[in-house]
Amino acid sequence: MVKLKNGEIDLMSDISYTEERTKYMLFPSIPMGTEAYYVFVAPDNKEITADDISSLNGKRIGVAKGSIQKEFFVKWTEQRGINTNLIELSCHDEEFPKMLGKELDAFITMDVYSSPESAVPVYKIGSSDFYFAVNKDRPDILDELDAALNKIQDENKYYDQQLHDKYLKNTETNKYLSTPEKEWLTKHGKIKVGYQDNYLAFCAKDPSTGELTGALKDYLEYASTAFENADISFEPVCYTTVSDALEALKKGEIDCVFPANLTSYDAEKLGLMMTPALMYTEMDAVVRASEQKEFLQKEKIIVAVNEGNPNYDLFLAEHFPKWQTKYYKDTPA
Repeated sequence: MVKLKNGEIDLMSDISYTEERTKYMLFPSIPMGTEAYYVFVAPDNKEITADDISSLNGKRIGVAKGSIQKEFFVKWTEQRGINTNLIELSCHDEEFPKMLGKELDAFITMDVYSSPESAVPVYKIGSSDFYFAVNKDRPDILDELDAALNKIQDENKYYDQQLHDKYLKNTETNKYLSTPEKEWLTKHGKIKVGYQDNYLAFCAKDPSTGELTGALKDYLEYASTAFENADISFEPVCYTTVSDALEALKKGEIDCVFPANLTSYDAEKLGLMMTPALMYTEMDAVVRASEQKEFLQKEKIIVAVNEGNPNYDLFLAEHFPKWQTKYYKDTPA
């Protein structure tokens, strides 16, 4: 920052905008991205909990001296009536975890920090845009920078989000179960997952072992250890069709069903809740090679559909409502 101010460097990245900084640096009109700020605690800290914000009262909270995180935290605590002992530190963020349990009870830094062995996030206190910053005497660079950033946005409006997902999405509070969630899990036991048989590559029951196979098997193995502070046990339950699985879900015999691609509206009508997508796939129509060219120009299209799978029905209703459906027991039929 000092070198930028003195003109030793012309351009610097990852700078938060403040009115004070505009006195000696120039900011483009478009940010590089958005960063979030979290309160981090030691993994074994039981005094500060995500489900009780008052547990922060009286605690020693470290923050980088002169940082924008301090401003966010002060405002955040004032709005919630929390009183902490805020300690401004000149050392690098990487030194903060070493102070936990000694000089500090918690510290504040950006979401890019990720070290579950030494510190875990419990509260998100805010977020802000960050920018390139240009030396005050180089408005020519600012003009070129603005043009480049605008061109990137015109070509791909999701560019910033893609960069964030690739490089910065390391720390999220949803990697940690809250105390009530852990208590529920202990009481509930295994989570029963209903799935459709013979629905590869998504899922199927292995005829030789009777066990789950397919993409769902890999996903559940991953999900069982995805949380930093808990292991989750899943019990796959096989059904002939998705419809059978959904009926079992309504009766409370299982906890969830996969795969399902109900719209939010259709799910609400059925009294169900949809998770964010676990995976994506293309949906193809298989046609006779001899009719490939004129297929979509035909006035009447009869489509074969696997019976008992509302996923197909809903897909067709949304995208090809004029097609006539004819049901078969399975894909080979």
